[in-house]
Amino acid sequence: QVRNQLTPYFDSQEQANAALSRAASIARETHQPLADVGELYARLTSQSERLGLSQLQIARSTELIGKAASLSGGAPESQQQAVRQLIQGLGSGNLGGDELRSVKEGAFQLAQAIASGFKNADGSIGTTIDKLKELGAAGELSTQKVVDAINRSGLAIDAQFGKRQITAKQGLVDIQNAAIITVGRLDQAVGFTNKLGEGLAFVATNLD
Repeated sequence: QVRNQLTPYFDSQEQANAALSRAASIARETHQPLADVGELYARLTSQSERLGLSQLQIARSTELIGKAASLSGGAPESQQQAVRQLIQGLGSGNLGGDELRSVKEGAFQLAQAIASGFKNADGSIGTTIDKLKELGAAGELSTQKVVDAINRSGLAIDAQFGKRQITAKQGLVDIQNAAIITVGRLDQAVGFTNKLGEGLAFVATNLD
């Protein structure tokens, strides 16, 4: 699934594989589901030309979003939902409404990173989380501005992330990611999932 998300945005399978490897590394480091990391990476890649982002910048932005979500505490499911809503907001071109509300509620540190790194109209840096609602409603939280804001908060996110303690639930996410990567490698090498699907279909057909 993650490979299929990324492949359309690259000129060669080699480039797509390199992006998949970066996404897998980010998921492992940030303890976020590989599917969500892959979708975010793919969404940023799809807008890379308009945003002027290199692959290294896309990887860094994806990493920071994952780290900030992971730092937010609470249930991993809430963090994951917040990241998915962020992806939707970035895809629409402006983060506001329900998407912004979900980010604030499910991944507070991610919302804080956006607020802390936001560049105001007068050139100053930083605003409040409460102000984000007004900015989103005014169409001021564009994909470009949100990504730039998160990157400006990068050093602070890195410093906080270095002090984190991994929870049991995050460990389970890591195990699930490892399983997905292992199956993906088998599938690439020998067509594992295709063969499994054919086998299950054969069994189902012959149950009578």
